[in-house]
Amino acid sequence: MKTCPRCSKELEFFMFYKSASSSDQLSVYCKPCSSEYAKQWREKNLTPERLDKYKKAFKSKHPGYATQKKKEWANANPEKYAEQRRRKEKRAYEKNMKKKHGENYVVGSPENRTGNKKQTMPKEEYRKRYNARRATQKAILSGKLVKQPCFVCGVSGDDVEAHHPSYALPLAVTWLCTQHHRQLHKEHKHELLSHTS
Repeated sequence: MKTCPRCSKELEFFMFYKSASSSDQLSVYCKPCSSEYAKQWREKNLTPERLDKYKKAFKSKHPGYATQKKKEWANANPEKYAEQRRRKEKRAYEKNMKKKHGENYVVGSPENRTGNKKQTMPKEEYRKRYNARRATQKAILSGKLVKQPCFVCGVSGDDVEAHHPSYALPLAVTWLCTQHHRQLHKEHKHELLSHTS
């Protein structure tokens, strides 16, 4: 047992921080008192200007130290690091959505989902689209369907995608590059194809 001179409480040894400069290898004050003293000292002496100056001096004297320590901590605590990243990304997402839709925007509110196509689309229609895309993928892998250049610009290769004018005919597709495929779906009509025929 040891008595803290600040709060006058007799406490167990684990309630004191370790200190190599003390004869008993323990700090003079207990942990709560030490924390409170440090907080008061920071508020009184460590102004934002002095803190910024200290950080800059430390970085110039120890370049890469903070980055290395962060990597070591992330490698030693992968689960905590993943959770930290998740919270950081969530805050960034919330900030971006409020900037885009206004400060009154509530992330995760059911009111935000009214325009979600995946939720408003009937199950039968979604199943029809899914089956058509699956059938097209299988036909490409088996060689039954061969990718052709983009019908609009002539681009070929991995950038070409299959567009379904009708999901009832899964193998009756028009080949379009990613750019023109997105443009066609965005416009919701077939004017792009009719103008280039």
